[in-house]
Amino acid sequence: MKVSSLYKLTCQYGQAFRRAWILHGSRCKSEYLQLSRCSSSVSSGRGPGPRTGSHLHTAPIKRPGSVADFITMQGLQVTDNALAKTREFENEYYHFYLEQSEFREYFLSGSLKDSFQHPDAKPSSQVWENKHCESTNSADQIVSEHVRQLWEASERQDTDSVIKSMCELSRYLTTELPVVNDDTLLQCMRNIIKYPFRDCLTGESRVLRLEIATLFQKEFLRRHSEWDMKTYFLAADFHYHFRLSYSISRFMKSFFNLMQKNIHDLSHGDLVVLMYHVSLYRKMSRYTLLLLVEIISARLSEFNAQTIGIVCLGLFKSEWYCPNKQLLNKIIDLSGGIVNELDDVSLTALLKYLRRYTHRRMIFAVPDKYQTLIDLQPVLQARMQDTHHSTLINIVHLYEHLNDISADMIQELCRILLKEDLESWRLKDLAKFCSMVGRLSFPVQGRREAFKKIVLELASNRRAIEMRTFMPSFVACLRGMSLDGFYPLELISQLFSTTEGCEYRIHIGQNLYHVSESVKIEVPHYTGPFLADQGQIALGRCRKYESVQQKQNQKKVEREDLTNELICLYSNILGGKEYVHLGTLLSHYNTPDIELRLDSHGTAIPVAEWTTQAANKNQRPHVKVAVLLYPFNAIYLLRRLQGDVEMHVSGYYLCKARQLRQLGYQVVEIPHYEFQEAQDKQSYLKQKYLERS
Repeated sequence: MKVSSLYKLTCQYGQAFRRAWILHGSRCKSEYLQLSRCSSSVSSGRGPGPRTGSHLHTAPIKRPGSVADFITMQGLQVTDNALAKTREFENEYYHFYLEQSEFREYFLSGSLKDSFQHPDAKPSSQVWENKHCESTNSADQIVSEHVRQLWEASERQDTDSVIKSMCELSRYLTTELPVVNDDTLLQCMRNIIKYPFRDCLTGESRVLRLEIATLFQKEFLRRHSEWDMKTYFLAADFHYHFRLSYSISRFMKSFFNLMQKNIHDLSHGDLVVLMYHVSLYRKMSRYTLLLLVEIISARLSEFNAQTIGIVCLGLFKSEWYCPNKQLLNKIIDLSGGIVNELDDVSLTALLKYLRRYTHRRMIFAVPDKYQTLIDLQPVLQARMQDTHHSTLINIVHLYEHLNDISADMIQELCRILLKEDLESWRLKDLAKFCSMVGRLSFPVQGRREAFKKIVLELASNRRAIEMRTFMPSFVACLRGMSLDGFYPLELISQLFSTTEGCEYRIHIGQNLYHVSESVKIEVPHYTGPFLADQGQIALGRCRKYESVQQKQNQKKVEREDLTNELICLYSNILGGKEYVHLGTLLSHYNTPDIELRLDSHGTAIPVAEWTTQAANKNQRPHVKVAVLLYPFNAIYLLRRLQGDVEMHVSGYYLCKARQLRQLGYQVVEIPHYEFQEAQDKQSYLKQKYLERS
C-alpha cells in the first residue's frame, strides 16, 4: 500500500483506525483495498457501488402547494442493480426555489423533469418543439436534436437507443465544442441539460454522462479566465445538472478559488447562490468559508426566511466546522420570528445548523441565547403535529443534543411514530429515533411498542436492499434499542451472519462491537453468530481515554479532575491508593471507571492481590464494586408541562450500570452535580458506598 493511500485513510477514519491498523494491519488493508476496488468500479461504470449519488441528505416537505408537489415523493428508489439510492431533496428543493425566484439568472433552466412542478412530469413532443428548438446556431440545433432523440428513446424505454444517442452526442461535442464561441457554448449548455442526465447513475450511461461532462469541463477550464461572475455561476449550475462531485470537477476548484479572490465584492445574490453550492460540494476552503460567514453575519438583515435556510444548510453540510458567535446569536434571535414562516425543508436546515453549532454549555456562556432556544420548544412541539417526519426527527434531535428536552416532546414523537405508516420513513430517520429514545432514559409510554413496530418494518422484504446499502443506519437502530435493553434477536442474527455491506463496517466498528458485547452480557440464551471480525473488534475497543492524565478538551479535563478527586477520597476511606484501580470495566465502553474489591468480611483487598486471591480455590469470591461517575454530558434535563425540571441519567450510562450488575458488580453511582454540591464529599462517598446495589 502506498504511503499516500495510508495517510488518506488514516485522516479519514482517524485515530481509531490507526490503532486498528497497528493491531490488525493486514485485515484493515484488505478491507481498504476492497473498498477502493468498489469505489473504482463505480467511477468506471463497471459495476454498482455501495452508494449512488454524492449527497444522501433528504428532507421532503409535506405541506400542500406546488413546491410540495415537486418534492413529496418516496425518497428511496431501487436501481437496476438492486442498490438503494436516495434523491437529495434538500438540494433539489432549493434549486427549484432559487431558479423560480429573483435568483433565476444564476441558473440554467433544466430538464422538464426538473423544471416542472412534479419530478415525474413527462415532456410532450409539442412542448419540446415549441420551447426547446428556438436555436439559431447550427451547433445548437444539432445538440437540441440529439437531446430530442434521447427523450424519445427514454419514452420508449429503449436503453440501447439511449446509449447510442449519448455516444453520438459525445462524438459530436468532441469535435465541435472547441471551435464554438462563448455564446454558442452557453446555448449548448442550456440545450443539453434539457435531458435529465442526473438520473444516469449506473452502468454505461453513467460513463457516458461523465464523458460528456468532461468535454464541457475542458472548455470551462480553457475559457474561464475571460468570464464574468454570472457565467461562472451558470457553469457551476451545469455541474449540478450533471451530478458531478467535487472530486471529479476541476472547474469547481477554480470556481471556489475565484470566489475567495472576489469575496468582498459579492452581491447578495452571489452570497446566497454561493452558499447553495457550498451545500452541494462541501469543499470550500476553511479560510474562505470563515470570511464568507463573517460577511453573511454582517449582512444577515438582507436575507429572508428561505435564504437563511440555504445559509444554514451550507454551514451544516460543509466539511469544515466554522463557528461564528455573532452569526449564531443573530440566527438564534431571528429563529423565534421565522420558525412558523419556514417550510419543512428550510426548518430542517435551520435545526441542523443549530444542532451543529450549539451545545449544552451555552447555559453558562450565553444563558440568554440558550433560554431562547428552550423557549422555542413549545412552538416547535406544536408544529410537530403537521410536519414531515424528517423535520419531526430533527426537532427532537436538537433538544436531545442539548440534553434539555420536554417530556411531552418525547411522548409526542412516540405517538406520531405509532400512528404513521413507516413505509415512507427513511432508515436513517428510524435510526435517529432509536438512538434518541434509547439515550433518553425517561420511561416514555409506548416506547417498547414503537421499537417493536420498527423491528417489524425492518424485517419486511421491502427494507432488505436499503438495510444492506445503508448498513450504518441499520446498526444504529440496533444499538439504540440495546441501550433500552431491547434486543430483536432475529435482526441481530441477520446483522452478524450477513456478508453484505462489509465495505461499510470499517465506519461502524464501535457500534457493531457494542451490540455484539451487549448481547453476550444481557441475552445469555442467544445462540446466533456474534461479531467475529478481529479488525472490527479492534476498532470497537479503541480507547478515547489513553490515560486519565491526558487533557485534550474541556469535557475530558473535567471528568479527569473529578476522577482524580474520587481516587484520592476513596484512598483516604480505604487506607491507601493500593486499594483503588482505575480501568475500563467494559471493553465496549470507552470511559475509565474506579473498581474496588472486597473480601467476605467487607474489607478492601489491594489491587496487587486480586489475581492471587482469585486463583485460590479455597478463597470465597471477591465482592466487585464499580464506581460510576456520571459527568456533565451524562445528565440531561427533562422539562415537565408544569414547569418542573428533573435531572435524568442518559440511557448510555444506565445501560453500562445495568450490564455491570449483570456481570456481578455492585454499582456505586455518582452524579457529578451531587458530588460537587456535597459539603463533606468524603461522607457523601461513604454513604453512597453503603447504599451500593
